[in-house]
Amino acid sequence: MIISVRPCEKSSWQFATSLEGKWALRTARNTIYYACALRPLVVSLCVIIWETSGQHSGCGHDAFRVYEQPRGDKNNLLSEDFRLQEPPGDPTVTCVKYISEGESGTCNCEARFHDDKPPDFSLMWPGLSNNSTLQLTKVTREKNGTVFTCLMIWNGHRRTANYTLQVAYGPDNAHTNIVGPRSFITDGRRPLTLTCRATDTNPSPIYTWDTNRCDIEDPVAGTCTFTPEPLRDDGQRIQCSARSDAENNNKGMADFVLNLTYPPKDPPSITGYTPGTVISHGAQLQCSVTGGKPMVSKVIFTCEKLQLVSADSQTIQPENASVSSILTIDSKNNRVECKCQAVWDPEESLYTLTSQIVVLTQEREDINVKKETTNTLPYHVAQIILIVMVTPSMVVIWILVKRYRASQKKRTTAEEGESLKTFT
Repeated sequence: MIISVRPCEKSSWQFATSLEGKWALRTARNTIYYACALRPLVVSLCVIIWETSGQHSGCGHDAFRVYEQPRGDKNNLLSEDFRLQEPPGDPTVTCVKYISEGESGTCNCEARFHDDKPPDFSLMWPGLSNNSTLQLTKVTREKNGTVFTCLMIWNGHRRTANYTLQVAYGPDNAHTNIVGPRSFITDGRRPLTLTCRATDTNPSPIYTWDTNRCDIEDPVAGTCTFTPEPLRDDGQRIQCSARSDAENNNKGMADFVLNLTYPPKDPPSITGYTPGTVISHGAQLQCSVTGGKPMVSKVIFTCEKLQLVSADSQTIQPENASVSSILTIDSKNNRVECKCQAVWDPEESLYTLTSQIVVLTQEREDINVKKETTNTLPYHVAQIILIVMVTPSMVVIWILVKRYRASQKKRTTAEEGESLKTFT
């Protein structure tokens, strides 16, 4: 017989045991003895067993059907409906987060409820264990990600909880490396980022760098950012480590050698001239650029309108890592402005240093006069020396010629006299 149907807030319900040992549903108003079945997918059934007020009344949802139950049969009805009660929650699993490859581990399934458990209560790992404990032995990385299920049975209801196996493996040296450029072009002001990377590992490792050069270091991403100094850091070896986050001793290490490409540090150097001195026509100046990796490909040395940039004017000196250009002064001006610069092929904008000087020279006419004066004196001296050396010889020759002519004349006269005597 349906006696009443009226709403009641479930938050005010509380199962308890009465003094008589019977199940009671306590509400805010009074104590009513119920046997309730909260069946899934169907309307819930709530049956009144006994009410302390002595009057038949019900408390439930609008869809509940409330029946009067004879007092004599209340125990049978209570026992029957209690078996239909759903579990108050799902089971939970307690397992280690990671099991290292080749090792074993244990996983437990629990029902952490304060209520009394029904007779058919059980916890198991179907197909693996008939009790609440799961034994995993000598796990391999192929089993990583395998899902294991714990099953709880409560009054015929089935509740499950899952555990996903995480097998810890790696990192090692063979699968750890540093990612960076083969050659890094810098003038000492550009930041460089290197990345330490480990593969074939679970879980993701924690990265550290065995150097104090990192300005910014990310242990999760494995990056190290710093600004290398060409002369200090070129050829330096940097090392990183990748360590497992699974509380084991797995570690991988890698090395990286910095290969820097950088321009010369100093401006061009002009030699062959001392500031304040006057140089003569035809003097040579030299401009050199030292350093850089690689060295500059060309030195451009100009003095006013003169320019010398041909390939054969370049002098490469590997012993001091310099490139030079020689320029001959040929100007009518007393004041000549000279400028030297160079070209660095990897990135021309990184080497823009120049050197400039002002050269004081003699005018061309003055130089020519000086040359004539200088050349005339030695010429006259040579003539005098030549005359002094030649004059005695000429006198001797003149005397000999004169004697020869006199002897020839006497001989001719004698021959004529003999001819006259014969004829007589």
